[in-house]
Amino acid sequence: MIIILPAIVFSAASYFICQLLFKNCRFRLTPLISPLNWFLFLFFLQMVLVPMDVAVVGPSIAFLPFMPSYTAINIALLMNTVAYWSFCGAVQIYHKRQSTIVINSYGISARSWFPPAWMIVTFAILGITGIALRFGTPKNLIDYFTDPQSYLLGRLTEMEGPTTPAEAASTFLMYFFPFSLILLWCRGAYQDRRKKGILSYAIPPILIMAVALSASLNNYNKAGFVIPIVAVAAVIAKRGVSGNILKFAGLGTFVAVLLLIIFSYRLLFTTYGDVNTNNYDLTAMNDLFQDYGTAPQYLGFLLQSTDYAENPSLGRVFIRSSLSPVPIVGKSFREQSGTFIYNRLLSRSDQPPTTVGELFLDFSVFGVIAGFLAVGFFTAILQNSFEVSNEPFEVYILQLVSICLSYFVVCGIEEVSQLAIYSLWPVYCFMLYRSVTKSRRSHCEDTAKIGISKLLMTE
Repeated sequence: MIIILPAIVFSAASYFICQLLFKNCRFRLTPLISPLNWFLFLFFLQMVLVPMDVAVVGPSIAFLPFMPSYTAINIALLMNTVAYWSFCGAVQIYHKRQSTIVINSYGISARSWFPPAWMIVTFAILGITGIALRFGTPKNLIDYFTDPQSYLLGRLTEMEGPTTPAEAASTFLMYFFPFSLILLWCRGAYQDRRKKGILSYAIPPILIMAVALSASLNNYNKAGFVIPIVAVAAVIAKRGVSGNILKFAGLGTFVAVLLLIIFSYRLLFTTYGDVNTNNYDLTAMNDLFQDYGTAPQYLGFLLQSTDYAENPSLGRVFIRSSLSPVPIVGKSFREQSGTFIYNRLLSRSDQPPTTVGELFLDFSVFGVIAGFLAVGFFTAILQNSFEVSNEPFEVYILQLVSICLSYFVVCGIEEVSQLAIYSLWPVYCFMLYRSVTKSRRSHCEDTAKIGISKLLMTE
C-alpha cells in the first residue's frame, strides 16, 4: 500500500529545487567527499530516501508507543524542509567558491604543513595511555576483538558502578591514538613522489587500516569508527582517486570487514547485553532504517505529544541538552534535557530527538529557522577552508569537524555536544598549535618586511 502525504512530495521536491536555486549549495562531484556534500547527503537521506520509504512501505511503529496522526507527520516533514531551506540559504550567502592553492607536480604547495615528529609521538603516547587505562591488560584488548560479545557484557557490568578517574581519563585520551596515526600518514601523504618503492604503496593502506582498528576501540561505537574513516576518505578524494587506488582498496576492504563485525554484534545483542532472538527479516531491517534515518513519524510523535510546543521552552531545552554531557556539571541538566523529555514520552532510554524537534520545543518554527541558519553559516566556513586547503591534516580536521556538526541534521543537540566534549581534544590541541605557529610566522614576516623597508630607505 502506497501512502501519499502532501508533505512527502513537497519535501522531496524541495531538496532538488534548492539544488537548482542555490548554486553555492549544490552537490559537488570533485571532490566527492567534502563538508558540504556530507550535509547534503544527510538531508537527502532525511528528505527524500526515508520519506519515500515511508510512502511505499508505510511508517514504522516498531519503536513508538502509538502512531502519530498524518497531520503531525506532515508538520514534521514541513519542519525538516524549513530546516533545509534555512541551511541552503545560509550556505548560499556565506560560501564563496574559491580555487585551491596552486601546487607543484608532486602535490606540494609552498604553504604545505608537515606534522612535526614530536606531535606524532606525543599524540601516540597519550593515546596508548588511554587504551592502557581502558583495557588494563593485553588479554582484555585481544578479547575485545576475538570475543566482543563476552567482553562487552563484562564491560556493561563494570559500568554499573561509579566512573573511576582512570575510566574518565581513558575516554578523553583514547582518541589521541588514531590521530597520531593520521598525523603520521599525513606527514608522508605529500612527500616527493620521485621516491617510489614498495613501502610507499604498502604503508598508507596499513596506516589507514590501523586508524580504522583503533577508532573502533570505544565499544564498537559506530560514530567513533565512521567519522575518522570518512575524514580519511575526504583527504584521499581531495588529492584525486587516480593516484590513490591502493589506498581506497585497503580502506574499503578493512571497513567492510569491521562493519560486518560491528553489525554482527548489534544484531545478536541488544544495548543491554541480552541476546536478541528477533528474526531480522526485511520488515525488521526497514524498521531500523526508519529509526536510524529519523523518519518523520518520530518527529511527528514528539510534536503531537507536546501539543506542538504550546508552551515554548524559550531556549531551556537547547541549553540543557548542550550542558547535559558535561562531566559532573551536566548531571543536574540531564533530567530536563530534550533527550530525557523525548525518551520519557517513548518509554525508552537510548533514542535521541532530532535537533529540529528540540529547536521547535524552544521557539517553534522560528527556532528551527534560526538554528539551521547558524548550521549553514558554519558549514559554509568549513567548506570555504576545505576548498583552499592543501594540507592533508587540515583537510582531515575540516571534514571530521563537519561530520560532527552534521549530527544536527539526524540527531540531537546532546550528541553534538558529547562529541565536542569527549572526542575532539586532539583537534583542539592541533588548532592551538597552528594558531601559535601562524602568529609567530606572521610576526616574523612583518619584522622582515620592516627590515627590508628600512634598508631601502637607507639606500
